[in-house]
Amino acid sequence: MADELEPRGGPARGYSWPPFEPGNQASLRSGFYLSPALREEHRAEVEALAESLAAALPDYNGGTFGVQVAQLALKLWRQGRAYAYLAERGLTREDGSAQPLLVDLAKLENGIARDLDALGLNPRSRAALGLDVARAESELERYLAAIAAEADGA
Repeated sequence: MADELEPRGGPARGYSWPPFEPGNQASLRSGFYLSPALREEHRAEVEALAESLAAALPDYNGGTFGVQVAQLALKLWRQGRAYAYLAERGLTREDGSAQPLLVDLAKLENGIARDLDALGLNPRSRAALGLDVARAESELERYLAAIAAEADGA
């Protein structure tokens, strides 16, 4: 029985493949996980999305919004890649199971919705941000009036 546990076959054949180089795309399938930094055309697409988002924001001046706009642009780019992959391959695999990409796409779309809310890029969040600004202006006016009243009384 001990003989059965010994490895079968002869020595290794003596060949190997070169290691993967940085930036290789051997295992990429949908492009969803692809870094747009790998290709110039992808960077250009992400930058164009960021410019469109920035144009939709009132009073956009980069700064702290710049990071969030860039992140949202990247998410939207990934969403486009995922939709293109699913349009080409379908929502299910050959065995009838759902494409694994759908799980990550759902998470991504939730993140996009949160970012749109945070930036005020949908009607509900734009209205909420408008109300917040109006409320803050009203409180500031009351505060300034109280200070003025104290100064007049002193």
